[in-house]
Amino acid sequence: MFSLKYKVEWFYILLPIAFMAYSFYFDYTTRLDGNYFSRSGSIMIYMAILLEIRQVNESKKEIVKVNYGVVTAVNGMSDERNSFQRTAIALSLWGTLVWGYGDLYI
Repeated sequence: MFSLKYKVEWFYILLPIAFMAYSFYFDYTTRLDGNYFSRSGSIMIYMAILLEIRQVNESKKEIVKVNYGVVTAVNGMSDERNSFQRTAIALSLWGTLVWGYGDLYI
């Protein structure tokens, strides 16, 4: 599944996870109020929104290519696009929980 074809998508997925892991470690070791971990949820939501916007735009490009090629049947999104879309939804749900309750986790 990991392909250089989808390097932007992987960046949108891995960056907020790494940022969240680092902020959790930082808050846990310094015994602060969990401020950085809680705020990392907003970064995760932001990147999930960017990932979803990219998926919609790439799907539109695929549909336009099919329409200009005079092919009438559209198969919908590819399996890779579907998995990235599900990942974006999962990231936004997890990010919302961390953003709202992240200070209680620490």
